[in-house]
Amino acid sequence: MRVINCHWEQKNIGKKTVEITIETTDHFDYPLIERRTRGYEYAVVKVPMNIPSFNIGLSRMGYTCIETQMNVGIDYNNFIFSKVAHLYDDTSYEIVNNADDFKSVVSHIEPGMFSTDRISIDPEFGETIGCQRYINWLTTEYESKQSQLIKVIYKKEHVGFMLIKIENDTIDLLLNGLYKEYQGKGLGILTPASPMMYIKKKVLKVLREKTSISSNNIPVVKLYNKLHFDLFQQTYVFVKHQQI
Repeated sequence: MRVINCHWEQKNIGKKTVEITIETTDHFDYPLIERRTRGYEYAVVKVPMNIPSFNIGLSRMGYTCIETQMNVGIDYNNFIFSKVAHLYDDTSYEIVNNADDFKSVVSHIEPGMFSTDRISIDPEFGETIGCQRYINWLTTEYESKQSQLIKVIYKKEHVGFMLIKIENDTIDLLLNGLYKEYQGKGLGILTPASPMMYIKKKVLKVLREKTSISSNNIPVVKLYNKLHFDLFQQTYVFVKHQQI
């Protein structure tokens, strides 16, 4: 069991937050979880598949299962570029490397863009807080320079962004989004496909793409399925609002 004091969430969502990640060897322990979450206003517990004692036990403690996180990935050699051939030539990518470019990304992020996010769908928070949380995350990543923020350009229009980190031979898609005004126009496939399109256009030595998606976002799940991404891990996410 790993316990993290998510101090950054105080700024993001206005609540003292703790996150617990359950290991496959852990056994449900009501008093232990109660002690580890005491003094926090918002508790998040992530539970791997096939440990039903935690699912049942957390529900009895007043926790709500708000989503299932699915870790997916695909090897470069298995990616079917023909499925995005109609978009490939008209799509380009620009690394965000100055304040003006960063502002151009953030200015497009608005409530409702991430409407299925666990913060956005929670009545205690809502879409405005969920939106600001993502802006804060992008700001932190951009300022730390630990990852790359990239603008997605289609037919010379700035339609979205992706936040990636490349380690060894893998491109990790941390966050991405298609701006609201471009949603519903047949560009959704750029969400899962952009990392692979990017490394092909830049001729990077990357062998695999990986990311995490939410079960709440069925359209995106379908897009990853359409491109034959492999599912290699699922995690239940339980949350609870507490009085301190």
